[in-house]
Order: sequence, then C-alpha cells, then structure tokens
Amino acid sequence: MEQTQAVANEAEAVLDKDSLTHKETGKQRVNTAADLILKDTAEFYELTLPTHIAQKTTEVTGVEIDRTAEGLELILETTAESDKLVPLILPEGKDLVIEVLDATLALPERNEFRQLNPIEGIEEVRVSQIDATSIRVTITGNERTPAAEIVPSSQNLVLSVSPQAKAQPEAAESIEVIVTADKREENVQDVPSSITVLGEQELEDARVNSLNDVAGNTPNLSLFSFGDSRYFNNYSIRGLSNFNFVSRDAAGFFVDDVPYDYGSFLDVDLLDLARVEVLRGPQSTLYGRNAQAGVVNIITRKPTNDFEFKTLASYGEFNALDFQASVNAPFS
Repeated sequence: MEQTQAVANEAEAVLDKDSLTHKETGKQRVNTAADLILKDTAEFYELTLPTHIAQKTTEVTGVEIDRTAEGLELILETTAESDKLVPLILPEGKDLVIEVLDATLALPERNEFRQLNPIEGIEEVRVSQIDATSIRVTITGNERTPAAEIVPSSQNLVLSVSPQAKAQPEAAESIEVIVTADKREENVQDVPSSITVLGEQELEDARVNSLNDVAGNTPNLSLFSFGDSRYFNNYSIRGLSNFNFVSRDAAGFFVDDVPYDYGSFLDVDLLDLARVEVLRGPQSTLYGRNAQAGVVNIITRKPTNDFEFKTLASYGEFNALDFQASVNAPFS
C-alpha cells in the first residue's frame, strides 16, 4: 500500500493539476493523479492542452497603381520582413477577383483602397479587407473581364493588369501538300514512305536551280559532279550510289513521270518547277528495278491561262555565265 501511494505521489508531481478536466464518473469525481491510479471506478479523464497557435499575417502598408503600355500595374506594398503574398485569381463576370490569404490592410488613412477609371477599359480597382486574415482585390472591367499576371518581385506583390483577357492565338491553318509519290494524288502525311517534298515556294526561297541544290536540301541524298561537267554525276541515297558505271542505277529519276534510265546523264535546269519529291528506301514495286535506293520525282509547273515570263541569270568565277528563261502564254 505504501508503494502504491508513492507511485501516486510521483505521478501527481509530474502532471499539472490545471491540465485535468474534472469529469463525473458515476458517484466519484476524478480530482488528482492519485485518483486516476487508485480509483477503480474512474471511467475516463481528459487532458486540456493549449492548442491555439497564432497565425502570422502579412501587413499591406500601401497600394499603388502605375500605368503601363498594356494597362496598369497594381502593387501591394509590404514590409521587408514580411512573408510574400500569394494571390488567388478568380474571374467573376466582368470582375476579376483576387483574394490574398494571410494578409491584412494597414493603410495610413483608411482600411480600404478604391480608384475609379484608372485606365480606359477598367471601371474600378478596389482593395478591401474581407475578414481578419484575407484581402480581396476587385478589378471591374467596362465590357470584358480584365486579365492579370503576377510580376516577379522580391518583396511586394505586383500584378500586371490588362483591360481584357488576351485572345488565344488561333491555330495555324494546316497546309495540305499533295504529292504523287505512290502514283496517285494524296496528302504527304498519308504516304507510307520516307519522303521529302520541296514545294514551289520552298524551291524559290532556297534558290534551288539544280540537282545539287536539291541534294543540299534533302537528307540522305548526295550528288557530286565530275569536274565542271554537268554530266556523269555521282549520287548516293542512303549509301547506295551509281559509282559503278556499268551497273544499273540504284535510284530512279523521273521528270513528269518520264524515267531517265541512267541518272548520270540527267541534265535539267530546275527553273519552272512545281515541286520535287525525293523518296528514300526501296520503291521497286511502283517504279521498277532501278529504284532500290529511292526515287527522285521532278514535277514541272503546269501551264496556266495567264501570260508569264520568268528569267534567271547568274555570273560566277572564271566568267561563268548562266541564263535561263521560261515563258507561259495562252493559245486561244
């Protein structure tokens, strides 16, 4: 019994009596730590501990509005020691509502900021305290909901506001390229082959006037000339070439569907072209045995009903002069 009383005294010394909430347990009351240990009739007890923790808030000491090229900048000024403000931007009709949590207004004159018609397109800017720890910024547009973006700042909360939300850029209109790589007209995206297409505008922009220029704008296609001659070209598609003079060509060359059985003799001035199609990989099913490496399709422009005249002149080293011309004239 003496040992039990000693344990009760130690427990009573450790526990703070004020932290015990007295509860009725039948006909007996739990008053002390000794009661908790010694009384068998005690059914429950409760410890009351301090649970309230003061939440730190940031004081907004000033509100400033500056005009910008896109609209205005709204600045909520805070002290250097305070935490950074985190806004929640929510559009509501013509109003742009920005709520800032864990913040209070501490303006010098009054506990609210309001400015009418700061810029064209914005009717009102109002900053007010909505509860003990929250600030609400309301920006009202004349006809549309304004837009706001957060501007990085080391101390203050800076919002870049424009009178109306920026319109989403329209998706660029897709350009459909029609090719005849598989002997029929189809979209280049539907061709089940590795293909490079140089359209008319691309040929003009890249100044493509020869097969050397085509090779320079096509991956895995190389073409070399022997000396200054325009004949006996050596080409290579994916490593397959016509280096052996007596063998069949590894690639097929076609001009308006007319085959050139030996590409080394191909001499075409690429002046008036609609497009150039280069297919890489075996194409023998549609183009015959001379298409193990690939096919080069050259398609010239079709005649029109308008009179057109195009010239090309070039001058290079060793007095190299080249002149080309094409004429389109309707006959009726």
